[in-house]
Amino acid sequence: MGRIVSMVFVVAAMVVSGATSAFAGPGSGNGGSTGGGYSVTAISFSGDAAPRSGGAVSAGVPATCWWEPAQLYLFDTSPIDMTDPDELESWYLNELPKHTAGSFTMGRVAYGDLSLWRSVLDKMRAGVKITAYQPSCRQDAPQCALVGFAGTALPPGIGGPCGMNVAIGFFPTGNPPAPRIAPADLAEAARDEMNIPLPQVDRNPKVTALSGATLVGLPTWFWVTDPTSVGGTTGNRTIRAEVAGVWAEVVASTGGLSLSSPAGGQRCGPGQALTHYARGVTESSACTVSFRASSVGYPDGFPVDASTSWSATWTGSGNTGGTLTPLQRGTVVVVPVAEVQTLVTSAG
Repeated sequence: MGRIVSMVFVVAAMVVSGATSAFAGPGSGNGGSTGGGYSVTAISFSGDAAPRSGGAVSAGVPATCWWEPAQLYLFDTSPIDMTDPDELESWYLNELPKHTAGSFTMGRVAYGDLSLWRSVLDKMRAGVKITAYQPSCRQDAPQCALVGFAGTALPPGIGGPCGMNVAIGFFPTGNPPAPRIAPADLAEAARDEMNIPLPQVDRNPKVTALSGATLVGLPTWFWVTDPTSVGGTTGNRTIRAEVAGVWAEVVASTGGLSLSSPAGGQRCGPGQALTHYARGVTESSACTVSFRASSVGYPDGFPVDASTSWSATWTGSGNTGGTLTPLQRGTVVVVPVAEVQTLVTSAG
């Protein structure tokens, strides 16, 4: 059997309208069935973790499915001129039955009624620039989102590649409907764009006479200088991404601040990590570390790792959702620790 297009025995979509979306377009990848040739170029972000206070941000998200120029073949596998309306009509009348085991009725089911073709071909003869396109998709795409333009979505493997029962569509040349993306891919992009600051910390005490050192065995208070680095009191950061009617919202959650050093550490909830040292504030409400030894072996002081770990979940268009790879943030602060010895004497 000769080649036609990528789908067999599927319903055609005869469309001569539709504009590309401002959010998507051709990329610089490999194209083909992997979808590497198309990517979303601008995504609208919102939420407290949106980059640059929200708005459209350039980010590469692989297309799930897209329209690409089609090619029809004679039964001897010779391609026809897709810009010639007479060749297209001749192919439909004389070649299509050969590709469908001689059943012209089956060919009409597969590619639509001739009257639909002629309405397009007449426009081409009148000078309207129209191109035949076929749907394509990534090999791992669960379902072709081009259903929004024509046809009905089918489970993968039914109908044809992409789970799409659309064989061919006619659109203005160079202006097919925009590539579409999956909510899961948009969620990955949103996660990568989340604005979660590094946990910069301050501390108390800083003994002036000891070059700002703290003391062995003395609870040293630590707190983050930017509350958003631990998600405020709730420990959450949220971002929503939307493009061409597809959306995904990601919630990142942290249990708080983790401190570790060669001489001691602590794990603290978000509320504790936000508590500054002040008179009258209870030690139990703060994030404190009692260092077990002096930092005499460390010229500048103990390296204290301050880190946050964020789980990430998402929800999106079409009742989709799931979990994402956790996020990590961390900084290192140097803390000198001194040991003070006292001499106790008795009088008498």
